[in-house]
Amino acid sequence: MIPCFPSLAFFRQLSFVVLLLSLPWHSISFASLAMEDRLGRITDTQGLVAVKPIMSERWTSVHEDLLLQRGDWLRTDPRGANAAEVRLSNQTRLILGPGTLVELIEPTEIRLVNGEVEVTTPKGTGVQLLAPGDAKESIEGTQVFRVRDEKLTRLTSEPNWLRGFKGAIVTESMGSLLANVEGRNVPLTVGYHKVTVDVRDQIARTVIEESFVNHTNGTLEGVFYFPLPQDASITGFGMWIGDQLVEADVVEKERAREIYETILRERRDPGLLEWEGGNIFKARVFPIWGGSEKRIKISYT
Repeated sequence: MIPCFPSLAFFRQLSFVVLLLSLPWHSISFASLAMEDRLGRITDTQGLVAVKPIMSERWTSVHEDLLLQRGDWLRTDPRGANAAEVRLSNQTRLILGPGTLVELIEPTEIRLVNGEVEVTTPKGTGVQLLAPGDAKESIEGTQVFRVRDEKLTRLTSEPNWLRGFKGAIVTESMGSLLANVEGRNVPLTVGYHKVTVDVRDQIARTVIEESFVNHTNGTLEGVFYFPLPQDASITGFGMWIGDQLVEADVVEKERAREIYETILRERRDPGLLEWEGGNIFKARVFPIWGGSEKRIKISYT
């Protein structure tokens, strides 16, 4: 088990190692989002968020990466800083604020029953926003709407909850992945960067997921660098092999390096996270397949 609140000195003698002994050497593949009746997925949540699937009478709490179907209802609790981000199959993004209730009819048709939502559509794509009564709006670009007392209103400025929700993402640390390409250490392009912050008992647990793109045709080995915020401690590390997230184990530093080299020789997918000094952690990551993404997850308190 990974200790909950280890000190920095603890990590000087320990390392994280991703043990992938049961996974074969293979390339990365990702399932298409727009399969069957899948309408999209929840990409971020804050506070209390619930979903009621079509043909169901019960509401259940949601989690990130939850797949959504046509006809699902989504709501956020009205008490507190509750919000949810949804990515639809046509790449439209929805951000629901506190006390919001929406029906997900189609990727191009959303019903806002109550609350506030920001809708962002890709260029050339439009969305119909339905409201109580016969009110409806055609949305292109980014717009924020509110339904209160069954009246639909377009907001001209971002509400405070939306600025706070976006600000929590922007201000978090971002890692970098350097790979040796033709004798030079080259930073790989960031594919996406997602942050989740959960505050409980005055302790903030932050989970960061990042992907890095290998634009070359060759298989690379990289070094992932992550600057840890002041007074924070790492609690977890993992990476995706195909569509499976594999979490790390904590072992002695020298033993971790031995395991990494052994897995590497056996042509399997290893990762090794070590304390670099100061507030920097680094991870050796292999393989990074040509023309693919390497996804990494790191959490700290």
